[in-house]
Amino acid sequence: MKPVFTIVCYNQFGYLTDTFEYCKYLTEKYHIEYLCIDSGQKKLTMNSVSVSYFKTTKTGATKWLAFMQFCRQRINKNSEVLFVKYSLFCSL
Repeated sequence: MKPVFTIVCYNQFGYLTDTFEYCKYLTEKYHIEYLCIDSGQKKLTMNSVSVSYFKTTKTGATKWLAFMQFCRQRINKNSEVLFVKYSLFCSL
């Protein structure tokens, strides 16, 4: 069983080059869990990557705080690595 690598990113999976490339090259060594905001774009997939989408109609600070709560609930406690892409309130 592969260790878990969790990525928290505000961009929907596949639409931010750096995190997409991280997933592409790390799937041989890790199972990747990707937590992101659903921006309504086409949902892309990749082997060994589980994507959890946060859907919301909230805006401003409430959107970001709700996203952080969503991530907190879904972060795997057995995750070997937690990578957080900078966004508002990410330090929480």
